[in-house]
Amino acid sequence: LKVRIDGVEVNKQNYEALILKNVYPTLYLADIRKFKPAVKYDLIVMADVIEHMSKKDGYKLVDRLLKSCKHLLITTPMGFMKQAEYFIKHNKYEKHVSGWLPEDFKKYKKAKIRLFSKVFLVRIDAK
Repeated sequence: LKVRIDGVEVNKQNYEALILKNVYPTLYLADIRKFKPAVKYDLIVMADVIEHMSKKDGYKLVDRLLKSCKHLLITTPMGFMKQAEYFIKHNKYEKHVSGWLPEDFKKYKKAKIRLFSKVFLVRIDAK
């Protein structure tokens, strides 16, 4: 079984810390909205990412990533959740820009949604 785990981080300070900790074998310093995967993945996990961009950018990202994987897993807070100022002060990319609900993913016919108390998980099969 061959496993490849890559990461994408937009904040240079976080990127450098992750490199030092050797968290990912391959880590890209990039804005995920502009990042183009060089390989096709079995699974892409977008954990607590989509709420940090506009809905328009979020949908564009989901559509683009579905072309680069077999399965896309997304976790996000249920609805808009204001991010604590402490986090935004130290990293402007931490600001929550949009709120997502399960019905926002109904346009994806193969989406399977699992609800938890304050977050939800979406699995979308590419084909």
